[in-house]
Amino acid sequence: MRKRMMLFAVVIALFTGSILAATPPSAALLEDATSYAAQVGVSVDEAVRRLQLQREIGDLDAALSTEESATYAGLWIDDERGYRVVVRFTDPAAEARLRARIAGGALRDLVDVRPARWSLVELQQRRNDARGHARAAKVRTNSDINVRENRVELYVLDPAKLNAAKARIPDGVVIQRVSRLADGEALTGGRRISTCTSGFTVQAPNGELGVATAGHCDNTQYYQGILLPFRRERNDNDHDVQWHSGCDLMQVTNQFESGFGLRSVVGTRHRNNQAEGTYVCKYGRTTGRTCGWIESRNYDLDLFPNPFDGNFIRVDGRGTNLSEPGDSGGPWFVENVAYGIHHGYPADDQDSIYMAINYISGIGVSVLTSNPGVCNLLPTANFTAGGGRLDGATSFNGSTSSDPDGYIVRWDWSFGDGTTGVSTTPYITHRYP
Repeated sequence: MRKRMMLFAVVIALFTGSILAATPPSAALLEDATSYAAQVGVSVDEAVRRLQLQREIGDLDAALSTEESATYAGLWIDDERGYRVVVRFTDPAAEARLRARIAGGALRDLVDVRPARWSLVELQQRRNDARGHARAAKVRTNSDINVRENRVELYVLDPAKLNAAKARIPDGVVIQRVSRLADGEALTGGRRISTCTSGFTVQAPNGELGVATAGHCDNTQYYQGILLPFRRERNDNDHDVQWHSGCDLMQVTNQFESGFGLRSVVGTRHRNNQAEGTYVCKYGRTTGRTCGWIESRNYDLDLFPNPFDGNFIRVDGRGTNLSEPGDSGGPWFVENVAYGIHHGYPADDQDSIYMAINYISGIGVSVLTSNPGVCNLLPTANFTAGGGRLDGATSFNGSTSSDPDGYIVRWDWSFGDGTTGVSTTPYITHRYP
């Protein structure tokens, strides 16, 4: 009887597994997997498997960055020699904790652990020190944290200037000469706008809808001949983003151009959860749909003196040109998930840089992840006035004012004699001279 029950349990397990295995991937995932398969030379099925694993790998990266910060030196996906996840620690004891974390999961047989001299925290500090010395020497730099080589790379046009200024460069920092430094493309994504590409559609806390693009693009942008009112931008530290309103001008949805047609955004991916080696795609007005692998998420433009670490995402196209003028602002994505806003190219090659999508909060908006219907419409002001009070004051009643898609929280009054008033109820009185 026991043998029959065991056999029955095995049959149930196999049957359940066949149901799970037969679950088809989404159309968006198949499109991305087809691009990946063509670039890497694997089957589409294998590409689907790898792209599905990227989410779990990114989550592991974020968890280790927080829970093992004292020893964690980063990870990356190595798909050029099979498919492995390489993790580095400064403390050998961390490997046992990692193995226990992934035991029984999809990554249990995919992870290789390697030693490192510096943790990510230590590299970030060394990068800050090196940038400070370079600024003191009046030498402009770009910089990056190379997780694979466990070092900071400081890019300069003329290393001799650093030497002449006797700049103290910490251990773990390598100086590299480049022929050009990264600058914002003064041109521009998903849809063609005046000089750039529109990124993801966004929503402000008051319900106003619009579209984001790169902060270094012109503040005057037209879409199909319609001026999009500029709202706000940030082009400093870890930000290169602005947004423009589309309310009362046109319909605004949560869709973006993927190169295979429109997709609807259903979520966003924080920078901390975008593991190095992740395969990502973008759409720009000039180069169209191009895809590559996250090389680093620590790229620093150093356009402004600041104490912050560089957190731009650098993407390696492995020979594919990922950026040209006009692409700025375009959406970076995997499936239906927003990853970032396109910035441009890094120092000295045809790779690409984008701002991680979570930094869009710096301009007070969020990515639109559902179809909202209509924009937040302006309220209509209306009131009545009456006299006859014993104190000679005139009473005003603004209760007939209305907001078609919300409610009124404040009434601002102008009484016509050069004086004004504010009330949080529809009623106010005013004494005229």
